[in-house]
Amino acid sequence: MFKHVASATVAVLCLTGAAMAQAPGNAVVFAIFENPEPHHGCIVTERDRDGGYDKLVLGRCDSPAARFVFDEQARRIRPADRPELCMGDTTGAGDAPFDAIARDCEPNGLGQFYTYNRGQRRLVALNEENREERDGYCFYIGRERNRRTPILAEPCNSPRPRAAQIAFYMTPASAVGAAGAGAPSSPPPQSAPMASDPRPPQAGPAGQLTRSPWGRSGPWTIDASHTPTGFSTCRAVRQSDSGEIRVGLNAQLDMTMSTPADRATAPPGTRANVTLRAGRDREVVPGSVNAEGRLAFTVPPPIGRTMVETNLREMFVEGPDGMSVVPIAGFRALWDELNACVGAQGRR
Repeated sequence: MFKHVASATVAVLCLTGAAMAQAPGNAVVFAIFENPEPHHGCIVTERDRDGGYDKLVLGRCDSPAARFVFDEQARRIRPADRPELCMGDTTGAGDAPFDAIARDCEPNGLGQFYTYNRGQRRLVALNEENREERDGYCFYIGRERNRRTPILAEPCNSPRPRAAQIAFYMTPASAVGAAGAGAPSSPPPQSAPMASDPRPPQAGPAGQLTRSPWGRSGPWTIDASHTPTGFSTCRAVRQSDSGEIRVGLNAQLDMTMSTPADRATAPPGTRANVTLRAGRDREVVPGSVNAEGRLAFTVPPPIGRTMVETNLREMFVEGPDGMSVVPIAGFRALWDELNACVGAQGRR
């Protein structure tokens, strides 16, 4: 495998009638990548069942709970449907990291309020003078627990690996779903599909996932997977100097990828930023190491377009354990065949 190991206080806020009446057209989302699509990760508010503060967690970008209004004059971020609340945290209540919350904008002695730093793409805390501090706090993505991924607050310059994902992209809520509209999409080839592998379908753990051979595209072997509820993904697999590379395409044409991870430095459950480089394009996306010991992530549309439309020999994936080289010569043909596979499932 080819791997290079990579190296509280509260601010006063006066709510005005103008601030309370901001139009829905001002609504934005705070996404974990630059081109948010509906089902991907954005910060959302989550009501507390016990009547406490609303928590901030990772959720769908098309959820009403993902819409916020950034009041640049007051330097506050409010839920679009509840402008009397502001993004804040629970600093002062125990030890870091602290919960990110949406709370009453009036000061009550708890925590800090947060604003958006456009240059750094960070959600940063404000001091009593309504200013950012060099050693202040930032929001970051916590570890998933019980199918819930919390947003937490910790010093922006914390050396802890878990604080690596602190970049959020502020995007108009109206753009969600449109960002991926220009993603490459090809109709199934007019010729008949390639001959299928004669091996029988393979059942996954507990019979929940069934894989059926589809065919080949150069060095890639393609199969289609189904769950009890229907079609899941068409997957392409090939061996490379970095180990087994897997590329998936689902019914919504979202492209996923996984590469082998080093269990010593990135054991299963590890969550970290993944840097993708294809030609001159560079994107940072969230990734996680699954139970198989593979680093999995979603390929953002700009990188996907470059992979399909540019004649590149390879791309680079840099994760928490180092860098993998992914061969993508002739990727357009693979993309067309994956499209054909998805189309054949009747779920396009």
